[in-house]
Amino acid sequence: MDELGGDPRIRLSGPDGLLAAVPHLLGFHPDRSIVLMCMSGDRNALGPVARVDLPPDRDPVVVARLTGTALTHAERVAVICYPERRRRPAILTDLMGALDHAGVGICAVLLVHGGRVWDVVNPGPLRLSDSRPPPGQRHPTTEAFAAVNAFEGRVVLADRAALRASIAGPRGRRRRLAARAVTAVVHGHPADLRDPPARRPPARSNGRPDLPPPSFVPLPDRVDALLDGALDQVARTGQVDVHLAAELTVACLDVVVRDGVILRGLFELDRIWLAMLIACAAWTTDDLASGICAVLAVLAYRFGDGGLAQVSVDRCLLAEPGNRLVQQLMDTMAAGLPPRVLDRLLQPPDGTDVDPVPGSRSRPGHTGEDDGAAVA
Repeated sequence: MDELGGDPRIRLSGPDGLLAAVPHLLGFHPDRSIVLMCMSGDRNALGPVARVDLPPDRDPVVVARLTGTALTHAERVAVICYPERRRRPAILTDLMGALDHAGVGICAVLLVHGGRVWDVVNPGPLRLSDSRPPPGQRHPTTEAFAAVNAFEGRVVLADRAALRASIAGPRGRRRRLAARAVTAVVHGHPADLRDPPARRPPARSNGRPDLPPPSFVPLPDRVDALLDGALDQVARTGQVDVHLAAELTVACLDVVVRDGVILRGLFELDRIWLAMLIACAAWTTDDLASGICAVLAVLAYRFGDGGLAQVSVDRCLLAEPGNRLVQQLMDTMAAGLPPRVLDRLLQPPDGTDVDPVPGSRSRPGHTGEDDGAAVA
């Protein structure tokens, strides 16, 4: 199940606004799925948005999980179903009954198939005359999310398989280039940083610098330079040089460095970290992917991109099945905790609050996904 939740900052007007937001929240266009959008408060603030694979038949376990998510996070919900065939799945009726029995309000129930949308609050045949086209690229919600995606260097992918492919390791000639770059790093030939970009001054919030407290071990200067170089390259070209990616990947195999990179990323939510880490992951062979994919998983969840977080978790665990960090992240996603819970990593041992970077960006939700298992 994929879950999303966070601070709303784009107005979603009516059922079509909710429908237009779904692929941008998930990072891909859902198919054979049920999406549950949780809302609360007088203004129907969007909270968690859960996606689960549509089972082939009735499934009380899936119904119970979605109902539990709604009870935990919502006063009212919208349900959107993406069936493989033009029919109303029986599980949709079961879910509506369970939500009603639990006292959760239902503001919309939509079914999407074949480029048409039906309102299916009430049972009945799905006649084409009762349908309408889905919101297009000119819909205000779509345009608003497109602007955010352009700023953050992200795209909406065709499906979940494309999301997994976006962080897959290199093949063919790219794999050979990546292997040579790693060999060079291991033998003491680092990436060329002759003209590294200047480090940005620390942002300030409420008169205090947003920097880690002294108890945190600072990153080595070389790793900071690698991160600045990679972020700069992605901002300029959309890519990261293979040698820079190789050195950064090898550096993140050190747990202390990996955790330091995560902390820096949590302080710099206004930068295009996800695009940079995806570019690095695409240069990383599977045997070396645990560190860089762990960083990507944590920051993707914090940025509100749980689908990306889960595929990154999957790739990390393939390289290192016992990785404790991503297992803890999976527990966080399974508990349905919002992305901002990760900001606790930025608090010093005495519990003093550390404010996030001003202007930091997160989607109107956070996501997590595990191919139908319980990720609440």
